[in-house]
Amino acid sequence: MGVKRSNIECKNWKIYANFFVGFVLIWAAGFSCAVTNPNDVAAINSLYAALGSPVLPGWVASAGDPCGESWQGVQCNASDIIAIILNGANLGGELGENLGAFSSIRVM
Repeated sequence: MGVKRSNIECKNWKIYANFFVGFVLIWAAGFSCAVTNPNDVAAINSLYAALGSPVLPGWVASAGDPCGESWQGVQCNASDIIAIILNGANLGGELGENLGAFSSIRVM
């Protein structure tokens, strides 16, 4: 024999379940809408061009979203690029003139 539940209890559980699912979806949406600081995007695009646009997974020559798209070697804190680590990428060239435009970079 099973336990009988009232209609009210079932409706309450449905409300709680819907609320929980909605909360999770809203919470997860914050992670999928990462937008890199525009100053950092301009600086990293300039760096990429100065290096001769080497083949680096995820990197693009203009615009893009380094933090939201997980560019190789790019580490972010929220919307700010805090590190660019490209060990073993055999890069050569100049670093460009826009390195000062990074808002929060600590490691390069």
